[in-house]
Order: sequence, then structure tokens, then C-alpha cells
Amino acid sequence: MTVRPALEEDLPGIEALYTAVVEDMHGAPYDAYWEMGVHPTREGLRDRCRAGNLFVAEGDSHRLVGAFVLDGEQDAGYEQVPWHVAASPDKVQVIHLLAVAPDARGLGVGRRLVEAAAHIARERGARSVRLDAIASNAPAVALYRSCGFADLGVFSLDYAEDFSCDARLMELDLAPARRLLDPASLASCGLCPRRCGANRAAGERGACGAASTLRLARAALHMWEEPPISGDAGSGTIFFSGCPLKCVYCQNHEISTGNFGIEVPPERLVEIMLELQDQGALNINLVTATHYAHLLPQALADARRRGLSIPVVYNTSGYERVEAIRELEGLVDIWLTDFKYASSRLGSELSHVPDYPQVAAAALAEMASQVERAGGQASRPDGTWTRGIIVRHLVLPGHADDSCRVLDQIWDAAGDVPVSVMNQYTPNAAMRAAGGQLSRAVTNQEYEQVLDHADDLGFTTMFWQEGGAVDESFTPPFDTTGVLVRADAGSGTLRAEKEDAS
Repeated sequence: MTVRPALEEDLPGIEALYTAVVEDMHGAPYDAYWEMGVHPTREGLRDRCRAGNLFVAEGDSHRLVGAFVLDGEQDAGYEQVPWHVAASPDKVQVIHLLAVAPDARGLGVGRRLVEAAAHIARERGARSVRLDAIASNAPAVALYRSCGFADLGVFSLDYAEDFSCDARLMELDLAPARRLLDPASLASCGLCPRRCGANRAAGERGACGAASTLRLARAALHMWEEPPISGDAGSGTIFFSGCPLKCVYCQNHEISTGNFGIEVPPERLVEIMLELQDQGALNINLVTATHYAHLLPQALADARRRGLSIPVVYNTSGYERVEAIRELEGLVDIWLTDFKYASSRLGSELSHVPDYPQVAAAALAEMASQVERAGGQASRPDGTWTRGIIVRHLVLPGHADDSCRVLDQIWDAAGDVPVSVMNQYTPNAAMRAAGGQLSRAVTNQEYEQVLDHADDLGFTTMFWQEGGAVDESFTPPFDTTGVLVRADAGSGTLRAEKEDAS
């Protein structure tokens, strides 16, 4: 897909695109109240094209699948908004008439248009991008939020002499922000969306349970990831101790809640990556590294300099800050991300994070965009991946309906990405003791309901687990395998004593 300035010969196709969009919106809950001949008009599109302010997205066979206008024209109603960026009018660009062809929805076109608009605005020297979206147009508002736009609230705008409407005013700050993954950020930690502010640099533990020192629980080949990740040789998994979520049903609770593991210097992380490569690992699989992400840019750069040549997998709960994901672009080759809940209530009750759905959707959208920008999924001749994304969802007993809504949100955020629908939920001791739905396994009926919904949505790549998954062990023993250097490894480094969980 290419986003480019519109040409005058494109105008008939652009007018046809807007006509289709307007007809599709009329009467829909997300109607933006556009009307051909009023907004937009043929003359207006032509003038904006000639001014270099009309842009189109061109798909396969040169088909126009989207369009937008970018210029400096701010509606008079913008004056009432407390904009975050104090920019002079000549340093502001405004998005108008952003539209995606009805038959191209779910393919990431809208996100590409927004990203292109931000890029063009930066090239024009702008400090911010602003826009308004009809308040009831939930898909548009969700798109802009996931692209990093701040939502300034709902304001009444006069769109014409006889038509005013409530609209959400939104703004994207184009100034480069302080790098989130700077190790100095540990003085007031905000690596994960909890932004607990713990002074980890001084030894204080964050909500994740981590202080300043890197702590690992296991580093070994793992055979039970999805086939493109593990293949026949295995994935080189490195399990980080601690976790920002603390899910009540966690099957890795020894390390996520108990923080079991051994403290090692960052240099040891580099050595582990190279050791796993020497063992034949297909990739380096960083499992729940969110709270140690500040160490990754340097560690991965050092490992690459020392000969690391296999892909890097970022294996995450999905509860990630978009800013962190952006700073990992180019370092991560394969995103292996969860999407746990569509319900804020479940996020709060089971993982203590009511904002989980919104945060996970925004992070997923950024991950999918990065893969697309890098050229899309890439594989070896044997079918194992060197680049791509898989979105995992663990079906929970009694919550199949929420699982179906999760799939809806995945589709809305990233389109037709590969999904892995898992039925391996195994109640831990706390859940068995508590009783209720989470004290049992997922039924075949529940699992089939979710798989059928994935088919109905149109996901073309789907991984699923056959019966008996609960009886098999997908959780390796957390016994510090591979974390410390063996005394007989010839490196001169002696094996340290394993520390107690804290």
C-alpha cells in the first residue's frame, strides 16, 4: 500500500471513493454527517489537490482505498480548545476528510493514512496535528487514540449555518519525546502502563516486583510456542522475573508474583542470547521483559555486534505502553503478544488493570504497523518465521463471550493478523481453592464457540490447540536453567548461589 499526493487524474476515483463512504455511513451509528456536494465537494477536492494537500492510499492494482486532506485550516471552534501543544497557527496541520473505502476496512488503511499525515506534517515543520471527529464516531475516535492522539474532550462545533454537532477534538504532539527506555527513567519508573513511579534506581520495587537489578528465572530451548516460533529446533526463551499484571490465575505465578529468579548483570543477558543461538535456537524469545525493556536496546546491540544473527521475539502480556513499543522498533522481529480481555471489569478483577482493553489495542496496533512497515511477515524455507506477529488469546472458563469480543477488538485494531486461540487454561491452587468458574478447565463447547467466531470474522491464519492441552505441560520448570554460567564452561566465571524468591 502506498500513500502519495493525489493527482488531478485521480479525482474521479477520489470522488467515487468518498461517495461510497458517504453512502455507507448514512444511518450508521458512526455517521460523520458528510454529504457529497456539501462536504466534500468536487471543487473543494480539486482545489486541495492542486494545492498539494489531498493525499490518497493506493492498494493493489492501483486501486484507491483511502484519502485525506492535510492543511493548516483550523475550524473557528478550535479556539475554545485547551490544546496541549502551544503552537503558532503556521506550526499546526489539520487532518480533514480522512476516509477508508468500505471494502478495505480491517486492512490497516486508516492507520497508514494517519501515520502518513503525521510524517508529512513533520516534513512541513509542524509542531502538532489536530482534528475533530464526530463524538459518536467511535471507530474513528479509537483509531486516532491508538495512533497517539490526545483526546481533549467533546466540544460543540458549527459545521454549517444550520448544523452544529458534538465533536471530539484531538491532537498529536510531533515533538520528539524523552526516550522512555532511557535507563535514567528508573528513577521514577513508567516503563509499563501502570506508571507506578517507583524509584527503582534506588532499589525501590515497582508494581512489577522489580528493583534495579536484572532478574531471570530460566533460559533454555522451548518447544511449545506456536509452530512458526518453535519449529523443530526450539525457541530460545529467556524468562524475566516479575510482571506488571499479576493475573490471579497466572500459570507462571512462581516468577510473575513470587519474583523467583537470580540477579545477573546485563552483560550476562548478552551471553545468554549467544549461548542459546549456539544451542540451535531459531530465535531469542524475551518472555515478559516489559519491566526490563530499558536494558534491551543496549543488550541487543551488544549481542548483534558479537554475532547474534537470529530473530528476536518479544513475548508479552499485551499490557505495553505504545511509546515503549515504538522505541523497540527495529530491535524486535516477531511480536508474540497476548490480548486477554475485552472487558474492563475482567481486566480489573483478574489482572488489576481496568484499562487493559484500551492499552492492549493501542499497543497491538503499533506492533502490527511495525511489521507492515518492515515488509510484512517473512519466513525461512522450513516455514519458521524471521519476522511477523501473532496475537494470543487464552480462553477463560465461563468467559467465552468476552473471548469473542476480544477477537472483535483484535480485528478492529490490527485487521487480519495471525491469531493463536488457546485452551490450555489450568486452574492454579488459588483458583481451585476459590471455586467458581476459574476453578475448572475450559469446556469444548466454550472453545469451539471462540474458534467459530474467529472463522466468522475472517482470520486467515489461526493457531489452535487440540483436546488434552490442559493435561500437557506448556509451562517449563523454573529452576534457573541457563541463567548462570556453568563452572565448567571455561569462561572463568563461577556459578553463583540461587537467591530466594522475594
